[in-house]
Amino acid sequence: MTIIAGNIHTPEGKAALSSAIAQAHQRGSDLVVVEEGGDAVGAQISDYLESLKHEHPQVKVKRRPFVAEWDLTENILHAATEESADLIVVGIRKRSKVGKLNLGSNMQKLLLQSPCEVLAVKCVIERPTAAS
Repeated sequence: MTIIAGNIHTPEGKAALSSAIAQAHQRGSDLVVVEEGGDAVGAQISDYLESLKHEHPQVKVKRRPFVAEWDLTENILHAATEESADLIVVGIRKRSKVGKLNLGSNMQKLLLQSPCEVLAVKCVIERPTAAS
């Protein structure tokens, strides 16, 4: 069994990764992480991933490089197909009207073309409040 997570350098991506590693632990699955970003992002990913692996040391994690010619959705779908994934975990958050158009088309593509189940994890980004 394999679980796919991607785009983990954003808050919603970190929420997805956290949920994906918990799902992998619960299901006895391996986790494949599709990495997006350069070397600086890779270092952040490594630190965050290591902290999660301490909580779930029995989960085998494979890091998969991002193919620059494809968008994130295509990278995740390709990984899911190649790895015979059982689950794809993605993070989502509230977006503006324009952002919803882009998210909608990418999410629709992911949902309709996915070879397996997709779990969407809500990311809550706390906004600073005005001091009283």
